[in-house]
This record gives sequence, C-alpha cells and structure tokens, in this order.
Amino acid sequence: MTELVVRRLLVDLAQPMARHWCAGDAFRTALFNALSMSFPLGEQFFIDAVRDAHKALPPHLQAQHAAEVRGFVGQEATHRRIHTLFNNHLEQQGLRNRWALSIEKQRKLFVGQDPRHALAVTAANEHFTALLAEWLLAHPEVLQGAEPRLATMWQWHCAEESEHKNTAFDLYQALGGNHEGAAVGAGMGLLMGSSVGAGNSQSAGYGSQRGYDSAYVQCMYARGHQVPVYGRMLTSPGAPGPGYAAPMAPPPPPGYWRRY
Repeated sequence: MTELVVRRLLVDLAQPMARHWCAGDAFRTALFNALSMSFPLGEQFFIDAVRDAHKALPPHLQAQHAAEVRGFVGQEATHRRIHTLFNNHLEQQGLRNRWALSIEKQRKLFVGQDPRHALAVTAANEHFTALLAEWLLAHPEVLQGAEPRLATMWQWHCAEESEHKNTAFDLYQALGGNHEGAAVGAGMGLLMGSSVGAGNSQSAGYGSQRGYDSAYVQCMYARGHQVPVYGRMLTSPGAPGPGYAAPMAPPPPPGYWRRY
C-alpha cells in the first residue's frame, strides 16, 4: 500500500494574479486555467467514487485500504479547495467555467449504479492525470517564468497526483475489477464527456464556433504566428467578388480577452 501524506500548501492565493500569469504566455495560461476549472467538481467525483468503493469492500479489505483511502481523500480535498481559490480569480477576470455543468451532468449518471462504474472512470482519469503530472515534473521549463506561487501550486499538485495514481485502481481490483474493466471505464468517461460536449456545442450553435475560432486566432497571434483565414466564412449578403482579399485581422491589444 502507498503511504499518502496530506500536505499544507503555503502559498498566498488571496492576492490577484496577472491575466497571463504563465510567463506572459496566453496559450500556456489558458491551458492551465482550463485544467483548473475541471478540478473542484472533478476531484469531488473521484473522492465520492473512492469512498463509495471503499464502503463496498468486505471488512478485512476495508481495514487494509483505510489509510491509503484517507490519504487519497485528504490530498484530493486539498486540491479541490486550492483550485477553487485559483478559479475565483479566473471568475473575477470574466472567464466562464463550462466544465462544471458538464461534470455535474456526468455525476448524475452514476447515481444508484454499481460503485465499480464510477471507480473505473476514476482509475482511468487518475492514470491520465498522472501521465500529465509526471511529464510536467520532468519538463519544468513549461512553468518557467510563471508567477512563483502559481508554479509552486502546480508542481505540488503534480507531485501528489503522481503519488496516488494507483489508489483507485487498487480498490477496483479489490472489488474484483480488472484491466479490461478499467479500459471500459476509460471509454465510458470519454464517451460521456464527448456526448455532453456535443450537446452543449449543438445548443450553442454558430456563436460557439465563432468564439472558438476567435480565441484560437488570438492565442496564435499572441505567440507571434499569422493565421490564414478561410475566405468562404463570409456569409453576409452582397459578398465581394473573387478578386477581393480580406485584410488580416490585427492581433488583440495587450490585456484584451474576448469573452463568450
């Protein structure tokens, strides 16, 4: 069994943070921000899945896994709290968290089901997050130039994700699960996430696609790239003739971020 330590992260998240806190890089900042938005409800899903699975074990196995489950829950609960504080700054900056609604819909699908289902999805997601965490720890240059307190936060989170990567799968095996079932769990998680995302994008329609296109162009310009624009996107009446070349849109001014 793995001995998991619940650490107290001594960083100040009360102070505001820069919009592009990761070395002024809009793309890297947006990537980490999006990950953080998924954590509070995502971590709660993992906590609930592990707790429910632990309760389903026979008494002698509950005792065997009790310490590791306590450590897992403690670490994930701390992650949830810290990223909630981080996400509060994102909300103050006007960014909208669309992950929360998607995760909440997925959580409802597991109510009343065999606890191994949610645990299989948890084990698969813990595997993926551990892969990302270990890659980030091996490539510290990704956070080079970031605000020190925020770089510390992400490195701490990565280290603990790597530590408890086996907990959910150990419980899954103790409940009679195997690698094939965990693979099905991974597929379930991906399928549900895709279906929820597809429903959201369908309801949002053309406006969401325009928002994605605009955000992509802004991120690419922020990194010094030029982005070719498909000429047939123009759909207004009286479109110019074939010889017309639309001017390239300028990059957004510093500090600008269009919200959708």
